[in-house]
Amino acid sequence: MGRRFCGIGLFLLLCLLFSGMEICRAGSLSDDSVLLGDTAWKINHYSVCIPDLDRDYSFLILNDLHLITESDEIREDQKEEVRERRDSMFIDADGNRSADLWGELVAELDSFKADGIIIAGDLLDFYSESNMEFIRSGLDKLETPYLYLRADHDTGRWRVDADRKSVRAAEKALCSNLPVLSMEFPGFIITGINNSTSQITEKGLRQAEKIWETGKPLILFTHVPFQPEEDRRLTEEARRNWDGRALLWGEDCYYHPAEYTAAFMEMLFAEESPVRAVFAGHLHFPCDIMLNDRIEEHVLDANFKGNISALTVSADQVR
Repeated sequence: MGRRFCGIGLFLLLCLLFSGMEICRAGSLSDDSVLLGDTAWKINHYSVCIPDLDRDYSFLILNDLHLITESDEIREDQKEEVRERRDSMFIDADGNRSADLWGELVAELDSFKADGIIIAGDLLDFYSESNMEFIRSGLDKLETPYLYLRADHDTGRWRVDADRKSVRAAEKALCSNLPVLSMEFPGFIITGINNSTSQITEKGLRQAEKIWETGKPLILFTHVPFQPEEDRRLTEEARRNWDGRALLWGEDCYYHPAEYTAAFMEMLFAEESPVRAVFAGHLHFPCDIMLNDRIEEHVLDANFKGNISALTVSADQVR
């Protein structure tokens, strides 16, 4: 699972994370590792160029940790499966559980000195009070601004006895849970589709339209990727990895867009779209692909494997 570092200070490694990238280009850049706690995390670098920025900006992206804590809340008929998921499915190559990985990771996130952290869904494997409290205790310590985009696992009540109203109240108390979430910077906007395993609502579409109307370049985050207009390699790879299911938003995919989702996708793919890049998760494997001839899409590998993604937004084509 990546090499371990000995005799090199954490500060030096973190400096290397957001420096040393000579060319700002579409797609992923060189990868490296950083020791956080006792775990060597693989850092997957990405870069997006936006002209006329006042400086470079750096972001951390988290997705698909599938955190599971030990809890008495688990229903009796779910305990065996939850134990299997916690101890065998969602572990890294060294056998570290997702909850242990979160404890190491969240303690160091502020050390990266990033401009923001985007959590792109499935931080939890399922909703429980224990899982939610463990996440909350970590997020409350952060000084770095963050967006938490939920997905089906973050709010799923499959393993515990909890009603929808209490889950919604807990989600709202944790942080903003609007359909579209954003961070605005002088020359661009980071925007994310919340709960993207469900259809976009009319409210969500109207929020997105207002962001589009700003005229600023956008970097879009979503848990579920979008199917490219013509290139079907991601679609086929998803089917190979997910028992024949293409877990993307698209006409012949598992997630079929209804009225408001289809309208949003028309905005996204339009020739005048301000979106420069899309970042997604959900599939648990990485892929860099073009949505069309203008917009790149990056599907990010899962946190539970020991991966973190780092994004640099830069003004210059060559530095």
